[in-house]
Amino acid sequence: MTLTALSRVCQAAAQAAARLVREMREELVSEDGRVAAKAHKSSAVDPVTAVDLASERFLQHFLLTALPDSSLLGEEEGKTVNLRLLAGNDEWDPNHPGVSAGRRINSSDGIAVKGGLHAPSGKEIASSGFEDGTNHDGADATEGGSESVTEDRIVWVVDPIDGTVNFMYGQPDCAVSIAATVNGVPVAAAVAQVPTGTTYIAQVGGPARRIAETADADDKDQILKAPSATELASSLVATGFGYVAAQRRVQAQVLMQLLPLVRDIRRAGSAALDLCHLAEGTVDAYYEHGLGPWDYAAGSLIAVRSGVELILPSLDCDKAKQMLVAGAKGEVLPKLLQVLAEAGRG
Repeated sequence: MTLTALSRVCQAAAQAAARLVREMREELVSEDGRVAAKAHKSSAVDPVTAVDLASERFLQHFLLTALPDSSLLGEEEGKTVNLRLLAGNDEWDPNHPGVSAGRRINSSDGIAVKGGLHAPSGKEIASSGFEDGTNHDGADATEGGSESVTEDRIVWVVDPIDGTVNFMYGQPDCAVSIAATVNGVPVAAAVAQVPTGTTYIAQVGGPARRIAETADADDKDQILKAPSATELASSLVATGFGYVAAQRRVQAQVLMQLLPLVRDIRRAGSAALDLCHLAEGTVDAYYEHGLGPWDYAAGSLIAVRSGVELILPSLDCDKAKQMLVAGAKGEVLPKLLQVLAEAGRG
C-alpha cells in the first residue's frame, strides 16, 4: 500500500467517525445542551462519554477491516488490540457499520488487503519528528524509501474524541485523531474536527493539508505552510492542562513564568487540534507536558509536514513521565524551551 492510500484510509476513517460523533451528540444532548459522562479516568474531572466508547469501537471495526493484519492503540482501550484479539474476546461484530465502511474504503481505493506499505527512509523518519526528546524540522523530507512493510507492522494510534470535555459542553475544539504508525513512527495521519468536519491530513514525504467539508471548491483543499515567528514576545502560544490537581498546580506555576514573556496564551482543550492550529498558523507555538500518544501522534505529523519544528517523546513513552511536547517555527522554539526549562516541568 502506498502512503497516499494509507493517508486516504486515515482521512476516511476520521471523517466517518466525526460524523458518527456529531450524530450521537444530537441524540444524547440534554436540555441544558450538554452530554453526560459515562465514567471518569484520572480524576473526577476527566470524563469518558458513551460517544467516546462508540467512536473507538467504530474505528476498531473500520481500520481493522481495512487492514486486517494491523493493530490499533486507542485511548479508551488503553492497550494495543487486533482483530484476532477482539474476536477472541467476543468484541468483534461482523455486522458493525464500521466493517462495511472499512470494506468500502478498500474497494474504492483499490487497497490490497495483504499488500505492503511503502516504508519511510531514514531521512523521512528523522524529519517526521519522532525520536525521544529530539528537535525536528519536517520541511525537507523526501519521497525516498523503496522497501515495503507488511501490514502487520502498522499500528493505528487513535483518539476517538480528543477534547471530550469540549464535546460534552458543545465547544467546537474536539476532534477524531488517527495516525498510522510503523516502528513507532507516524507515517500518515488525519485529524477531523467534529462540529465542522474540517480535516487535517499529512503523510511522510508530502505536505500537510486542510480539507474543509463545506468550503467552496477553490478553498476546500489547502496546503498548510506554517508561518515563521522570530520573537517569543510576539508569539501566541497554545497549551493544555492535565486533570490531576497536583499536576495542574505545577502547570500553573510554569504558566505564570511564561505568560509575561509572550503575546498571549490559548487553551483550546484538544492537543490534536492545537498542533493542527500550529500547522495552519493560527497560533505561533505550542507546549504541553504529560500527553498520551493518541493525543499527539497524528497532530505532530501534520505540524511537522507544515514546516514546524517539534520536540516530543517517542510514542511508547509512559505519559506518567510527564514528557514535553513543544513546537514552533523559526527562532521561537529554542526560546520557548529555555523558558520552560527555567520554569520547571509543567
